[in-house]
Amino acid sequence: MKKSDRFAINTASYEQKEPYSSQQYLMFGHKERAKVVRDILPGRRGRIAWGNTTWFALSNENIYLPAGTIVDLLDRDGNTWLVQAVVNDSSHAA
Repeated sequence: MKKSDRFAINTASYEQKEPYSSQQYLMFGHKERAKVVRDILPGRRGRIAWGNTTWFALSNENIYLPAGTIVDLLDRDGNTWLVQAVVNDSSHAA
């Protein structure tokens, strides 16, 4: 499978085509969190702040994530992260 085929871009939801072991676990050994800085709309990329820069991001559940939402980084394809909103957790990153 080509790297560009990892996300189903042409479907209503951005589901991964194959199970993955999250890239951030391989990179850092723990889950990383980021903050949404430009709204992520269903089917559209937004932006997250992580590290010392911003990245494109898509919601893994194809839902609206407003700016200010704390998200877990799930996987990355090029310069776009697949993210999931953190629910009921008071710890913040980014």
